[in-house]
Amino acid sequence: MEKAEADFGRRVAEMQDWFRQAEDELKAAQGELANREVELILKLADVEKAQKTAKKLADEAEAARTQHKAALKTQEEDLAAREEKLRFFYKSFYICVLSSMFLMVSACRRTARYTYTVLLTKPISAAQRKENTPEIPIPIPHRRIQAAAAGTRTSSSHPVEGSRRPPLLPAGQEMASPLSDIPDHLLAEIFLRLPDSEDLVRTSAACVSFHRLATDGSFLRRFRRLHAPPILGFLWAGGMFYPTLPPHPSAPAAHALNLAADFYFSFIPSHYRWTVQDIRDGRVLLEGDIEKDERPPVFKDLAVCDPLHRRYVLLPPPPHDLAASLEHPFPMGSEARCKAFLVPLGEEEVVAGVTTFRVILMANCKTSLAAFVFSSSTGQWEAAASKGWSDLALTEGDMAEMSWVHPFILRRHYAYGCFYWDWVEFGVQKLLLLDTRKMEFSIADLPPGEWNKEGGIAVVEAGEGRLGIFGFHGKTSFNLSYTIARNKGESPSQWEVEKTIPLDSGTGYRYFIRDATQSYLLFTRIDASSSLKDRLTGYFSMDVKTLQIQMVYEKQNYRLHETYPYINFPPSLLSSRRL
Repeated sequence: MEKAEADFGRRVAEMQDWFRQAEDELKAAQGELANREVELILKLADVEKAQKTAKKLADEAEAARTQHKAALKTQEEDLAAREEKLRFFYKSFYICVLSSMFLMVSACRRTARYTYTVLLTKPISAAQRKENTPEIPIPIPHRRIQAAAAGTRTSSSHPVEGSRRPPLLPAGQEMASPLSDIPDHLLAEIFLRLPDSEDLVRTSAACVSFHRLATDGSFLRRFRRLHAPPILGFLWAGGMFYPTLPPHPSAPAAHALNLAADFYFSFIPSHYRWTVQDIRDGRVLLEGDIEKDERPPVFKDLAVCDPLHRRYVLLPPPPHDLAASLEHPFPMGSEARCKAFLVPLGEEEVVAGVTTFRVILMANCKTSLAAFVFSSSTGQWEAAASKGWSDLALTEGDMAEMSWVHPFILRRHYAYGCFYWDWVEFGVQKLLLLDTRKMEFSIADLPPGEWNKEGGIAVVEAGEGRLGIFGFHGKTSFNLSYTIARNKGESPSQWEVEKTIPLDSGTGYRYFIRDATQSYLLFTRIDASSSLKDRLTGYFSMDVKTLQIQMVYEKQNYRLHETYPYINFPPSLLSSRRL
């Protein structure tokens, strides 16, 4: 019994030793597993870091490739522009050479005729004739000189004996000048190749024949087809014109426009104080301000005028049935917020000098949109487009954000017959579209990316039926990006960054897009440390094709927030009235 108990105690001790040893091995294994887990975590962190590094390198390589591609494209465009300039130069040089040769031949012919006339009409005195010597014509004092010495007067209606002057031409005839010998069609080709409209104005002031050709209607239509109208100044909403200042090339024409036009609209007989709503093709759309105590109607009085020729058209009020078609019938239209604007003329209409115009009145209601169109050819308003916000395939958040904004403060753009409104300032990446050909509302998406809310965007025509968008990405407004659509249409789905244009080179300015036309992008700048309400320090224009930037207006302590650009040809090149 004792032996069995001793054996059992020994086995219990062995079992305890074995459990203790197993426990130690387990703890060692757990410690090793913990160490391996730490190593694995470190390796995973290294892998994630390596992946981030690789992704960063890939992004940098992609950005470098995109930048290199943009640089190559810019070089190609520069080469193409230089080639076009060389072609233009050689063509102009060829025309100038032909003109010079023509002038030289004409001068030689006139010199020969003049010399022949002198030799035939001038007598040679007997004292000049000498034996074995050539007969050299010696000038004889003019009869006027002799008469002046004698104190008498003489008539110049007959040729004077001994004078080198050729016989006078009959009354009503004058000797043709060298420049007048150039045919009009050749002069027209030369004038069409002048760089700017300001050069044509200076050329037209050279002589009567140049002025007659430069102001001819058919020639001006050809000139407008090849040249974009310049920026002549800015018209404040309250009716004050600020002309383009030197050294901008349009400054002389802007000064002439400021002297010739009436931008206070005193030629319109009305008790209203007119405010500017839009400017297109030399026409100004005005809205009559109501008294402070009066209840605002749905539609205010509108007028379209030509301040240069002092002509105007008072638009009739829209019919009551159009006002009743809104959410609140006339005159209780507090929920109908309206904005009027002009429809740009087409290229052929501009070239032909068409005097008709169209005005669109857009009503932004709480649950719907409406557009009414006035045509000067019919003199009537008509309902053109209407659509509910819920029918525009918008989310509830976007619909609520877009419907409450007054159209007066929205940025409006125009390209390829369509108007666009953006809500970038309010953080909505959508565009409201109105097709003026179909008169339909729709929604388009902005290119992906974070657009700067303060800098604004501009929708332009990129060529070949494709849209282009200028804007600032991120929180800064220093580098202007140009994005173009890969596919055609008013609502493209694929976009590509064409190039990035640095506007700030360490000067400490912020830039803001103000307006865009078919030819120019207009933007302002302020000090980077200032707010949007501070005074501006400059107004610039950029050609949307050549991307050339020019200072248009620079004046300290001057605000240009509520102005409309006046873009038109100089007054002397407008052969017809706009109304």
